[in-house]
Amino acid sequence: MLGAEHPTVLIDLANLARWTGQSGDATGARNQYAALIPVVEKVLGAEHPTVLINLANLAHWTGQSGDATGARNQYVALIPVYAKVFGAEHPSSLTVRRCVARWTREAGDAGGARNQYAALVLVLERVLGAEHPDTVAARSNLGS
Repeated sequence: MLGAEHPTVLIDLANLARWTGQSGDATGARNQYAALIPVVEKVLGAEHPTVLINLANLAHWTGQSGDATGARNQYVALIPVYAKVFGAEHPSSLTVRRCVARWTREAGDAGGARNQYAALVLVLERVLGAEHPDTVAARSNLGS
């Protein structure tokens, strides 16, 4: 009735993908996001915040499905777009950077992850404060 490209339908499909992953099917969630993103980009534009959130979710479920390198690479590609759309120090942009560090570690590059966390901690301390939970969590990953 609404059509495959109606925003409400796209929201429902994103929710379906999220709940697919939450129910234990990471590969299914990844595949659903991969199929959804081109449609959302077509309807909303490549830099719309909803598209960026879906791309981050695709990266997350890519990692959860066992492809740490793919997740890292997807998050790396999001850094400049998030910085452009939200600003480099926006919480969403900082979350993407934290995810890059996490998946870098998961991909087997502990030294690279440590360096990314070290750079991120400096920004988090300045933006959020030294005692903010995100800062503390990132700092704790320096020793991982």
